[in-house]
Amino acid sequence: MSEDWKATSPGRWERPIDSLEDYFVTIADLTRPVGGEHFSLSFGAQIKFHPERTLEDIEAALKQAWTVLRFEHPQLATTVEGSHMVYETLRNESAQQDWLSRTVVMDTSSNSSAELFPQLNQSPKQAVLYYLRTSSEVVIHSSHWRTDGIGATLLLSQLLKHIATPLTSAIVFGSECARLHPSHFALLGASDKPPEASQYITDQSLADYIAHLPSIQIPSAGEPMQKLSPTTHRQEIVICDQQTTDLVASARARGVTLTVVAHAALIHATKRMNTSISLDENASYACICPVSLRDQLPSPYNGPSYAASVAMTGVPMGFTSTNLKKDIEFLQGLYRNEAKRPERIEGLRAFQTKMTTILKQPPIAEVPIPAHPTLNSLGLIEQNLQSSYPSDHGDLEVDKYWIGTSVVDHTVWVYIWTWKKKLTISATYNTGIYDDRIIGNFLEQFSQVLIKELTPLA
Repeated sequence: MSEDWKATSPGRWERPIDSLEDYFVTIADLTRPVGGEHFSLSFGAQIKFHPERTLEDIEAALKQAWTVLRFEHPQLATTVEGSHMVYETLRNESAQQDWLSRTVVMDTSSNSSAELFPQLNQSPKQAVLYYLRTSSEVVIHSSHWRTDGIGATLLLSQLLKHIATPLTSAIVFGSECARLHPSHFALLGASDKPPEASQYITDQSLADYIAHLPSIQIPSAGEPMQKLSPTTHRQEIVICDQQTTDLVASARARGVTLTVVAHAALIHATKRMNTSISLDENASYACICPVSLRDQLPSPYNGPSYAASVAMTGVPMGFTSTNLKKDIEFLQGLYRNEAKRPERIEGLRAFQTKMTTILKQPPIAEVPIPAHPTLNSLGLIEQNLQSSYPSDHGDLEVDKYWIGTSVVDHTVWVYIWTWKKKLTISATYNTGIYDDRIIGNFLEQFSQVLIKELTPLA
């Protein structure tokens, strides 16, 4: 166990929340009065058992797999008390059964995860596992400060592996505390007082972001902007395998990644939603660009053994969008060079502390409310999640994967990923600000920019 975790009583450990985690804790606290919780994280998969299993057998397998996952990733069961993260072990069978009764839900009423997702607007005290009988889906719901998109996918993979192949040895809780995740900044070597050059880089990013507000945005359901709702909806559009292959080839021909091409397409789809702006007309765009830090962490913290950690940050960005070619060039520089340059990592702790401090202050009247769409790319899902989990008990097949966060502000969060050779574009949005028709139109515009404007180079 890392030195920052301290035993405060038998079976209980605590450590201060680091500022990566505190950013998400603060956002959750600030938005909870609306009735929702910004960035509350849900993810899942539609599965098939070969041969089929009874509901009773599935429930038993889920509970055992969930228990193993907690033992391997105790961070899943941590809670926040004040400024500290707290973990309490399961001291006996009664405590284990009580935890299972609270955190495993056999949902027999929801027809699908699409129906369940809008109900998951506030995170539970500890991560919860759902099984939807009608659609045969597993769904995990957690606060975002416990994990991120890549970590969530890794956790899902390990859960499905344990469902397919049950652990035969007994689990004795108490030793799992050794696997509690330390502060990210100790691992990254990020000081609370970084060099002036590092401080300048992070400050400049924030200044660029603010300077380009108000950003172009997807028009809201009404004018003036409607009142925030506690409910988030999610829509997605799936691009067929041949068109996805062509998009990847087109991106490679440009010397960029699919993420860069998709982000440029998002910006220009947003322009299309604004009839007063032409596709090649200058327009301010700003967002907080999600960046994974998992590959920056030392082993084993960069791998599946520590999937339950929020190993990500947000890089503020702002620029003047002109045409697709120039936007792609700018975004390539951001993703390839700027987001993970050593000076930025060095200044990360001070930057995150500053961002959280800003959140806790009253809004500045001169700074417009952010209402931009933001892209979060999870890449090739098969790198972290198998399409099937064979075992002596029978195969578990994964049909569908998805992820989404609750949104309790004016932004639209767009997740993209490739699964089974098909690109998925998924948008989550607050129903008090946007209606389903508007976001459906935006996703259509997004896919059209990708397919018609950006594929022909392939």
